[in-house]
Amino acid sequence: MPYIIETSTHEPLNEHMALKTPTGSVAVATLDEAREAAAATVNAAWTDRDDAGIRPHYRMRNRALNLPGEGGTVGPLPDGTVIEVRKINGYTLAGEVANATGEPCRVFDAVSRYNAR
Repeated sequence: MPYIIETSTHEPLNEHMALKTPTGSVAVATLDEAREAAAATVNAAWTDRDDAGIRPHYRMRNRALNLPGEGGTVGPLPDGTVIEVRKINGYTLAGEVANATGEPCRVFDAVSRYNAR
């Protein structure tokens, strides 16, 4: 079952609302790939790895590496990034690709075609 990993930043508007700005989206074929991609994003965003910063880094990285099968959210990271991983049906993903490109998409091509858009 494919997964979509979306990254975004959340800018607070007030104490109850935030503006979500998408910063990236990628599709992967397996849960293990989704976990690794989320952990890599955590590693890239974490620049403070002194004694005070290492524990939160490892907590976020472990959260990414232990995402459940249905996906989940990791963050916010120090740079404001939030990682959202969601499981998606292969046919649904192929349909999204077909709608975005205007061309038919087969299920087994959906991940690579999603990433090529």
